[in-house]
Amino acid sequence: LVECAQLRDCTAELGHLLDLASERGWPDVAAVVHFARYAGLDTTALRNPNAAVFEVDHPVTQDWKRERIAGMNPPAGLRFVPVDFEQQNFADGLALAGFDLAAPAFFVWLGVVPYLTRNAIHATLDFAASVPGSEIVFDYSQAPERYPPKQRKLVMALVERVAALGEPFRSYFDPPEMTALLK
Repeated sequence: LVECAQLRDCTAELGHLLDLASERGWPDVAAVVHFARYAGLDTTALRNPNAAVFEVDHPVTQDWKRERIAGMNPPAGLRFVPVDFEQQNFADGLALAGFDLAAPAFFVWLGVVPYLTRNAIHATLDFAASVPGSEIVFDYSQAPERYPPKQRKLVMALVERVAALGEPFRSYFDPPEMTALLK
């Protein structure tokens, strides 16, 4: 369990983890599955042009990204997988997009977990664990009361801001609880 303080730290750690996976025998990662809240703002596919990158995100966000990159030359391996984690089975969406359940994959799940219910989180972790030889990198949020007062104020401001936008945090974990969940 690697902890990173902010999303930019997690993104840097992601590059390092992909490099380590390559050193362990993946000359090119068979697939990078990017589960995302607002994957449209991510550049995983651009940073991994030799891999098949499956961007799994909400249909509205995927439409937005497709509009933004229309006319550009995205990597040939980029595949969009429009899925609402709370309403749809993302494994079916991945299969329709050509995801190979028998090949190792590197699952990227940054900026998503706090917005999902525990059931959706468990389903995603179970799916990633079912793909042989695969790895996952993700972040999660601790409950605001677990932070020191100054940081708690910042966390609460974020929680309130995203809730006002209709995207409330639905799940919090403490590190021992997350460690136990991953075993």
